[in-house]
Amino acid sequence: AISPRLGALAQEITRGKDQPAAKAQAIIDWLRKTHGYTVELKRNDAIPDPLEDFIFHQQTGHCEYFASALVVLLRLSGVPARYVNGFLGGEWNDIGRHITIRDNRAHSWVEAYMGTYG
Repeated sequence: AISPRLGALAQEITRGKDQPAAKAQAIIDWLRKTHGYTVELKRNDAIPDPLEDFIFHQQTGHCEYFASALVVLLRLSGVPARYVNGFLGGEWNDIGRHITIRDNRAHSWVEAYMGTYG
């Protein structure tokens, strides 16, 4: 269950924005302004929802936290979105003629439907 607090935040961030792209940009701008990137995660176990802990208390995280926050805030704003996990980039191996993808290339991102833009 999504808390009403997250819904209220999504509405506040996107107030006055009608188009999906404008809503997405407003949420991205808010996250950039209010949250920082780290791989040294903190977690307050007294807060049952890790997303609420990140958004309202910790305010630092890695790509999984940012992607989760963006997807939920977009959906609460009426923009269809999905969370995606995969690998970003790799290293070409001339000898074996293949791409090597290492664990440190793991990444999470968001795909959102932008109306007529796709």
